[in-house]
Amino acid sequence: MVHNPDVLALLQRAQRACEDMAAIHATLTITRAETQRLLDLARQNARTNSVNSSDTIGVTSTAEPRDPDPYVLAMDALHLIRDILSDFPLEWQVHVVKALTAQTMLMVSAQTRPTLLTPTA
Repeated sequence: MVHNPDVLALLQRAQRACEDMAAIHATLTITRAETQRLLDLARQNARTNSVNSSDTIGVTSTAEPRDPDPYVLAMDALHLIRDILSDFPLEWQVHVVKALTAQTMLMVSAQTRPTLLTPTA
């Protein structure tokens, strides 16, 4: 049993930090799912609008509609993320952005890591 008040206080702070991180993780999971849903909806609307605009001018196309511009999708995502983060305190906004950046860098690292070939017997 821990009797040192400094260690006890440190353990309590660590417990609160873990609880805060769990709450943020749950919130981010919900936010991620909602963002994905909104991006899918935006893509669907963009495809529908491109099909409707070609029908309006009398052009019929047998090809699949093109995906919207990735830059436009990225800007839409950034605006959504900014709107979502605006409800958090500034300190947590920084933590969320750092976490997103770290996750992105891990994905980039995994994709750019050279594949090691090992000889088989």
